Formats: sequence, structure tokens, C-alpha cells
Amino acid sequence: MNRLVLTLTLIATALGGATATAATTSPSKDGNACIFIRSVGQYRALDRSNVVIWAPGRRDAYLVELSMPLFSLESSFQLAMIDHDHDGRLCGHGFDRIGVRDIGRPETSSINRMTKLDDAGIAQLEEKYDVQLKAKKKEAQKPAS
Repeated sequence: MNRLVLTLTLIATALGGATATAATTSPSKDGNACIFIRSVGQYRALDRSNVVIWAPGRRDAYLVELSMPLFSLESSFQLAMIDHDHDGRLCGHGFDRIGVRDIGRPETSSINRMTKLDDAGIAQLEEKYDVQLKAKKKEAQKPAS
């Protein structure tokens, strides 16, 4: 009986690891994207419940939707990423959290969804929140005639 339980546990662990690897390499639109915390470059709070983070560096943008609003999110200068399962990743599923600290006490909220943004998604957020998330390309200077 103990061997059966141990075997089932090992199979479940192996399957869970394969699923987690797939989520890291190909994030989906269902809100279950994952990124390595050490690869996060910057962030931009959109409101009290939504924040865009870039990883790695400033290459890919992800929309993080929180389960509860953080009142200090828009005014904070630091963002804490709390890795609940200690796998080194921030994910849109599970119990990972975002934390901020302003003048008052620290606030945290669990992540409800995390979605990788494409150019159209970034453009929609820029229009909705009236912010600039993507660096504007410099127009080529025309030679003087």
C-alpha cells in the first residue's frame, strides 16, 4: 500500500513538473503564464488591481491581475513578488502574491491571472489606461533638401 501511494505521488510530481515547464516556455492566454522572478526587469501599475511586468528585462510584457486591490500599488516605488511554492517563478495560478509598501503597513494580494501581452494587448491597455507601455520607435530623420 505504501509503495502504491509513493508511486502515485512520484507520478503526480513528475506530471506537475512537466506542466510547470510547459507554462514557462509557452504562456497561454488563459491567465496561467509563469515567469522566473529573477528575470523581471520593470513594472508599471495601471490601477489598484492591475500591473504590467516585463521579463526578461524589457522584452516580454505580462498583465498581472490581482484578486484584491492594493491601495498603495499606484504610488509605491517597489514591488514585492512572493513565491508561495518556492519554485523561483511568479505564476498566474497557485498562491503567488504581489506586495507593496507605501507609508503605511505592507499590503499583499494573490495573483488572480497573469497573461502574456502581445502588441495588440499592449495597445489596448495603453488606450484604456492612457499610459505608454511600449517605447515609441524613433522616426527616421529626413535629409534636408
